[in-house]
Formats: sequence, C-alpha cells, structure tokens
Amino acid sequence: MAFGKKKRLTPQELARLCSFAHPMGLRCPYARVTLTRDGARFASPFCKIHCCKKIDNGAACTNVKTNSRGYCTQHLLCTGIMNGQRCTNYVKSYDPKEYQFCAQFHNCLQQGCKNERTHQGDVDLRYCQDHRCVRPDCTSPRAPGGSTHCASHTCAAPACFAACPGASGDPHDASRFCDRHRMCHTAGCRQFAHVRADGVPSKHCGAHYCRWEAEGGCDGAREPMSADGVCGAHTCVEAGCLRARDHREEGAQWCKDHTYSITRCRREGCDVRVVDNTELCASHLCSWRPCRNERALFGSALCAQHKCAVPTCPHRRTHMNYDPMYAVLGGDRAAELLMSAFCNSHACRHEQCPLRAEGDTHFCRTHARCRRPGCTRVVELEGEDPTICLEHNRMGPRGMGRRGALGGDPYGNGYGNEYGNGDYGYGWPGGGVWGVNAAI
Repeated sequence: MAFGKKKRLTPQELARLCSFAHPMGLRCPYARVTLTRDGARFASPFCKIHCCKKIDNGAACTNVKTNSRGYCTQHLLCTGIMNGQRCTNYVKSYDPKEYQFCAQFHNCLQQGCKNERTHQGDVDLRYCQDHRCVRPDCTSPRAPGGSTHCASHTCAAPACFAACPGASGDPHDASRFCDRHRMCHTAGCRQFAHVRADGVPSKHCGAHYCRWEAEGGCDGAREPMSADGVCGAHTCVEAGCLRARDHREEGAQWCKDHTYSITRCRREGCDVRVVDNTELCASHLCSWRPCRNERALFGSALCAQHKCAVPTCPHRRTHMNYDPMYAVLGGDRAAELLMSAFCNSHACRHEQCPLRAEGDTHFCRTHARCRRPGCTRVVELEGEDPTICLEHNRMGPRGMGRRGALGGDPYGNGYGNEYGNGDYGYGWPGGGVWGVNAAI
C-alpha cells in the first residue's frame, strides 16, 4: 500500500462505527457502544463520546448527547406541564438520572426530594403532597417531627401536632394553639382559654371571658369594671350602671334593675311610659316593628326611614317592582335594597323604577300609561297628545280604529239607538250607547 493512502473500510466495519458526522462531513472514527440496564444490553448508534445514556421504551436513545453528563437535549428537558405544554426548562442539576423536573417550577423544594410540586390552578404551592402543609391555601413545608401541617398551622403546645388557625408575629398568639391548648386572646395573658359548658372554647381565659348567659354565649373580652363579668356590648346602657343586660329579653339594653325603671319618653315634653327596651313611648315610637326610631314630626305613625317621601302622605314605603331574582341576589340586605322611597299610591309601578308616580296614574312621567281604555302602552311625551301612546297619536285625536270592524261605527264611538240594543248596525248588540273609544 502506498504511503499516505487510507485503507477503505468494508460495510461491516462502517456499520460498527459511530453514526455521528462532523459538519465538515468527517465521520467519527470510534466504535459504537452498548448500554446495559438490569442485565439487558441495548446497542447505541453512537460511540461513548456522542451517545445519550438514556434508555426509553426498551431501546437506547438515538439522539446525540449535548452536555457533559451524557444526555441529549430531549432528555434534559423537564417533564412537567406548563400552560398545557411541556416545560422548556432543564431538569434539576442537569441530571435526568436523578430528577425529572426543573428546579424553577416543578421539582419539590424539600431538600433531596425528587417529586413534582403541587399546583392548584395557577397557584404554585412549592412542595409536593408529601412535604407541603395540608391546609389548602398554605405554601409552607410541613413542620419537622411528623406533623401534617406547617409550623404556623401546628399547635405551639409541646408535643402537640394538632391543627390551629395559624398566625404570624407573636408566637404566644391565641391562634397558634389548637382548641385543647388555646390561649387567652387578652394581650399579655398566657392562660388557657375557658371552655364553656357545651364544650366550645371561648377566646378568653376564665378571668377575661364574657359571662353573657344568652344562647351561644359571647366571644368578647370582659370589661375590667363590669359587675357581672360581661363585655361592653352586654353592659347596661344606664349611665353609671355596670350590671349585665337582661339576657331573657331579646335586644335588651338595660339590666334587670333598670328595665322597668326607665319610664319617661325621650321626646321633649312627654312623660308617658316608654315601650319595653326602647326610649320612646307608644305614641312617639315608629309603628313598624321592630323599628325603634322616633316617628316623623308630622302626620304619620312611622319614622322618616319607613314613611313615604311625599311630605303629606302618612303611609309606609313599599317595595319597588323588581324581578324576584333580585331578592335572591340581594341576600340579607334584599329588603332594604328593594324598598322604594314612596308608598304604594305614590311609587311608580314600572319595573326597577324608583321615581314618584304622576297623579293617580301609578306611573312616573317617563313610564305613564296611555289613557285610552284597555291600552297598556307607554305615553308618547313628544306626541300631539302627551297623555296617549304613539299608536293612538297616529290614529288621530279620536283614536280611529279599523274601518268596517264595528259596522257603521268606523271610529268606535258606539252610536247605539235609544233602546240600547245596537240596532241598525250601531254599537255592539245590547251594549247601548258607548260614548267611549272602542278602537281595536
């Protein structure tokens, strides 16, 4: 063989060479390698320099490796899903053998964990199901020691793993303890919360909880000077009295000693006995129950809040003409939101209209109905006659109907004879003289 002449390789020898070719067309001179896993052998089309070490679906990867750890670009990508597509970030530590997810968005943040972190919609909870706090909206890791909650949502009592509401700031805050170990909410108090007879813990300890005896109790803090150990909201309103209000009366404002001692009506010049649990007598108290407001000054037994807005009208406000669904959407304030400022006689009856009706039409100026008998259309304010609708304005001042529909009475005036039987083709039989419009 002449000097410098290359040996021509046989097809069998070429088949054993690495399939990688340089951009200049030069073929890699190294032999292909065989990958092994669990005793099985998988032939790679590349040499040890160019082959990807990943084995998928019972075969060696056919892509060229792109990093020093021996993997191709396809196997370096995170397997998580983002916006409906595969994540384009590389796996954690660029090591597909150890991790399947990227460190930025998909791999659990717990040290050494390889699991995918939890997502709730678009919310990243940062940890996997095994390491995140079980509170639905919490993004913190579980507390060490076996708790299923994070440190903020685990009871702060020693050796207690029960759940608590959780709070930031003061570690002695009452919300940092479970029901069994709940602490008093009073600032600076480190006592356990008082447990009521029904087994429900109060927000305060035995020295600070409100002793209100009505059903359901009270979570308020006790007034320091209270004679009966109740909060300010349940203390008698009588000046200088520190006794508890009478819990037997719903909405009571005075204690048992003062409930019946308040006799003078607060209206100036009135010495009549007040209605129980109010400051007004029956003559000056709004007649709408359970309202405790003072009556309007003139001409009504109702207060200004419940009286019609027309000054001379004594009647109660009515509801606006709303679709029933508004009452459902309004919730607890539906009755207040649907009230008109006027009574039934003065409120416009058009749907959702809060305006005052014009005269005795039961509709406001905008929604007044045509005065023609039987017509329900709205008046045409710009018409020749603003008290009738557009259709009757077009027909003329006499409201002409369809010619011939009423026999010899094409204008609908009802010209019956003197016997009222409608003979000779005038009017309706037996209808007599109409004297009114009968257009159809």
